[in-house]
Amino acid sequence: MRSVNNIKTNTQAQKRKQITKSKVLNSVRKKFKTLPISICFVVLPVIFSPSGAMETKHDFDNATIIGKVFHDENNNGIQDTNEYGIPGVRLATVSGLLLETDGYGRYHIPDNKINPKLSRNFIVKIDAASLPTGSIIQSENPRVVRLTNGSLNKINFAVQY
Repeated sequence: MRSVNNIKTNTQAQKRKQITKSKVLNSVRKKFKTLPISICFVVLPVIFSPSGAMETKHDFDNATIIGKVFHDENNNGIQDTNEYGIPGVRLATVSGLLLETDGYGRYHIPDNKINPKLSRNFIVKIDAASLPTGSIIQSENPRVVRLTNGSLNKINFAVQY
């Protein structure tokens, strides 16, 4: 007898829940029907060539690389709060660009030209001769990253000494 009463009570509770849900949904639907619709337009700068043809200006055709060479004390490959950058480390790219880290071990390579329809690989390598004596490069050297239009790419190097 008890189980039959429980079943009746559970069924009644479920019906009440369904009625409450449908009331809420109907009130939400009514509110959304009366809301105004907003439209967003994206405007791109347009350049008119001498022939009169329109050309879209591409502001995001270049990619930037940022990174850091840091002293990896615990050999986990990730810079932790107590691990500092190594200044004066030389880095090189395949294209012949040579650069050096700043006083905090940071470097950046801005405005890498990329074909708007394609992406490309970019390689950065540490010059081991510029590291402190007895240093071991813990991360992959050279590092390869895929550059795409307008991307900001990060390449960090972990060094232990």
